[in-house]
Amino acid sequence: MIFLRAKTQKLTLSPETSYKLFQETEIDFGVFVTMKSCLVVDDSRVVRKVARRIVEEIGFRCEEAEDGQQAYEFCETVMPDCILLDWNMPVMSGIEFLEKLRMMPGGDAPQVIFCTTENDIAHIQRAMVAGANEYIMKPFDSDIIQSKFMQIGLLDELPQ
Repeated sequence: MIFLRAKTQKLTLSPETSYKLFQETEIDFGVFVTMKSCLVVDDSRVVRKVARRIVEEIGFRCEEAEDGQQAYEFCETVMPDCILLDWNMPVMSGIEFLEKLRMMPGGDAPQVIFCTTENDIAHIQRAMVAGANEYIMKPFDSDIIQSKFMQIGLLDELPQ
C-alpha cells in the first residue's frame, strides 16, 4: 500500500500551462493512484490524532481542522471526500459548519459523519436534517469508523 502526504496549495494556472504540465509529467511506476481524502474536524488534538491514525490506516489522506471556521476555509480551497465532524467546538460549531458546507458550491459532495458525545434524538435529527450522512458516538475506534465508511460507500471492503 502506498501512502502519500502533501500540503495543499491553491495554484492558478492558465489552460496552456496546465496542459503543458500534464504533457511533461511522467509517472515512473505507470499507475495513477488516487487516494480519498478525509478532513477531521475536532477541537481536541488527541481526538484528531486518533482519527488521523485510523483514516490513514485504511488508506485515506487526512487533513485536520480545530473548528468549523478552519474546516470551512479548508473546503473553500479543496473539497474532501469525507469529513469526520465534532459538534461542540469554539469559533464555529460542527452543526453551523455543516449547514454552511451544504450551501457551498460542491458542498453536497463530501460524506459527513458526526463524531460527538451529543447522543439525544434531537441532536441526531438536527444533524441528519442539516445534511449529515452518519452519526458516531464518542469514544470511537477503528472498527466503528471502518463500518460507517462501508455503510456510506467510502470503503468497498475492509483493508488487509
